[in-house]
Amino acid sequence: MSFIENNFYGFFKFLLSLTNDYGLSLLFFVLILRIIMLPLSFLNFKEEIKLKKMRPKIKEITEKYKNDPLKQIEELNKIYKEFEYNPFLTLIFQFLPLPILISVFFVLKKILQEKKNILFLGVIDLSSKNIFLILLTILLQVIYFFMQKENEKENLKIQIFFLFLISLIIIQFPSIFTLYWLSNLLLMIIERKLFQIYNIKLGVISIPKNKP
Repeated sequence: MSFIENNFYGFFKFLLSLTNDYGLSLLFFVLILRIIMLPLSFLNFKEEIKLKKMRPKIKEITEKYKNDPLKQIEELNKIYKEFEYNPFLTLIFQFLPLPILISVFFVLKKILQEKKNILFLGVIDLSSKNIFLILLTILLQVIYFFMQKENEKENLKIQIFFLFLISLIIIQFPSIFTLYWLSNLLLMIIERKLFQIYNIKLGVISIPKNKP
């Protein structure tokens, strides 16, 4: 296993020695991991806010200079500079969690190889599939996608595609993977809601006025 996997595995085993429950250990593992990644999540959210504010200007520039790519790039760079937005930083934020996700996958796979009939709270067998956890995870995935994309019509087809893809992946694996993704989703939803409240209080996000 890689350096990250070794450390994740050792930390999970440490939590297991404290809780004596694989499910609880996994929940604490995800919680601590999300707390460590909180600054990164917040920076990513701030970049999303900037992109949302820039979107009308970006659309205007791409339409205006659609026949002049060089001028289009020049004007877009001016917008990025005005909003202090770095598109490459956004890409980094998007791909940085992937090594963590892959490492967690192999850690959970190793745990399943070591022990059969892994129970959560002495009731849920995490080594087999659980329809309740699957349905709950899909529900949270729907909520998260709509929170993340803010129901923009142009992104709806993409949302549905990824939702369908993730749902297909979820139902193929034992419940320990489902519980990991479920708890991760729940914490991401809470994070996003807290970030939204924080930004609204600071006046970063404009609240649309109700139409009469």
